[in-house]
Amino acid sequence: MKIGKDTFIKLILFKENECKALQEYLEEKALEGWILEDRNAGFFVFKKGEPRKIKYTVDIFTELKTGEYKEYCEASGWKYICETDKYLIFSSEEENITPVHTYEETELKKVRKSMIVNLFTFLCCLYLIGSNVYDAFVPNWGNNIESYDDEYLLLIMVSVIFVTWPVVDLVRTGLWYFKSSKCIKINGDVKYPTLKEFKIKTAYFDLVLITLSILIIILIGSFTDLDTMLGTVLIILAVIFYLEKIIKIIIN
Repeated sequence: MKIGKDTFIKLILFKENECKALQEYLEEKALEGWILEDRNAGFFVFKKGEPRKIKYTVDIFTELKTGEYKEYCEASGWKYICETDKYLIFSSEEENITPVHTYEETELKKVRKSMIVNLFTFLCCLYLIGSNVYDAFVPNWGNNIESYDDEYLLLIMVSVIFVTWPVVDLVRTGLWYFKSSKCIKINGDVKYPTLKEFKIKTAYFDLVLITLSILIIILIGSFTDLDTMLGTVLIILAVIFYLEKIIKIIIN
């Protein structure tokens, strides 16, 4: 979402094993002239500047005190940008700067340790969402169709969009965790999610946000047949738009 000519704000959610993909995403944005300035409540704030090559590092903060870690990274030539309760983000325009992550095994342990807690929490949230959707539609399928009439298609579409994203994300995260466990046992190289996978996930999350926005607008209004029809059309158009976007990402 653009705010003026020189500011671009985007809500980006990422998991512990997606730090490298996020780094590549931020570097790609810098080459387009959008330079990361801050992150607040999940929103990344970019400022327009000269397109240039910038290296980023996104680190999971688990052991050292924040101040000590900042000093360590800045002493190595990295510029501090922002932080959350778990992540620290630095950048550098030096071509041969020393990477912050020097021990792959240590980094992998931090990622897995942080992910296992969030994986359980995410599973509980998914169960709550899935059970609510099931209770709302499945037991009284025939009666619901008759009661909701034209609104039923809209509700089904919204439910599918909302449920698909967390289900796919949970499966991907679980598979990665178990694959990384196998790689550790055989001393193999652990493969992290790629930039392409990250961009596909981000595009689908944008669809979820657009769908949620449309639903909120309809609920705020009178929820008439016209509102329902308009909302259904808008969501269908949004699905088509983002599916095309995802296909382009896959092809490219």
